[in-house]
Amino acid sequence: MSGERLMTSPPSPELVKSTLQEVLSQRQFVLAPHESFLRKWVKHLMEQLSSIPTIKFLLEFLGAVLDAIFSHPITWYVLGGVIALLVLAIIYYVVTVIRSNRAAEIGGSRSVRINRLPTPEAQEQEAYALASSGNYLGAIKALYFSLILTLHQHKLLQYQPSKTNWEFEAELRKQPRARLSILFRPVNALYDLKCYGLEPCGPDDFKRFSEFRGECLEALRAG
Repeated sequence: MSGERLMTSPPSPELVKSTLQEVLSQRQFVLAPHESFLRKWVKHLMEQLSSIPTIKFLLEFLGAVLDAIFSHPITWYVLGGVIALLVLAIIYYVVTVIRSNRAAEIGGSRSVRINRLPTPEAQEQEAYALASSGNYLGAIKALYFSLILTLHQHKLLQYQPSKTNWEFEAELRKQPRARLSILFRPVNALYDLKCYGLEPCGPDDFKRFSEFRGECLEALRAG
């Protein structure tokens, strides 16, 4: 019965104190080098504590529990699954952070580009300067950009550098401005023909394009 009480009762402070004093008072630990002393001291301390019935019982019980858990094959499957889930969670987190940072960079640079757009008036001046120098194709491009910027300012379409001229026309058709949408078609067609159709571009083409653009601006002012 006394043995059972020792197995279930914690060691008294006096027993622990006397055990530590006995270990520390031994000559081999006092004279040994620092690292050797620490290693031997811990080993000897564990041996001394293991001799205490309650500590020995706890160590044996913990060892038995661990053996029972890790001796079953399903434990390793569960452990492997948990590790795999943790790895996937880390990868997902890293990818999410990278994507969010990349999206923020793209969105920020795109907003900067749009906020720094030239004015329609500046593009119109550039168009006529190019026409005066004989660069009629460049003049048409600048005048077209001026019109797109004007429509962007009136929120009739959303300018993005990646959009094509046909996307601008499709976007304008969705607005309740039927006359403006109709007048924009010949502007867009002539722009597409000269810029992408590889047709020669002369002063008459620029004059005609300028007239088409003027009609669009009149319709825009008329509402």
